[in-house]
Amino acid sequence: MPHQTAKQESFAPNVAHDLLSPLCTISVIASYIREEFGDRLGESGVESVRLLEKSVARLRVAIGKAFPDFVGRDLTPELGLRRREPSRK
Repeated sequence: MPHQTAKQESFAPNVAHDLLSPLCTISVIASYIREEFGDRLGESGVESVRLLEKSVARLRVAIGKAFPDFVGRDLTPELGLRRREPSRK
């Protein structure tokens, strides 16, 4: 039974992380496209990127409501991960 309890306790942080991780990637790429190529995308292209960014924001809010204890804080320890140290050049 202790194994089951530990598994249940790690479920919410894992789900929250798994849902938010791709949103972070989408958000970063959308911002990059808007900033670097916005002048070449035209009005409809920029609007499409803004729509993408708004959708990501809405999903983040929905995930935050579904997992309020885990969104907006570092889940690294709860997921059994180690924080990456920034690479030094």
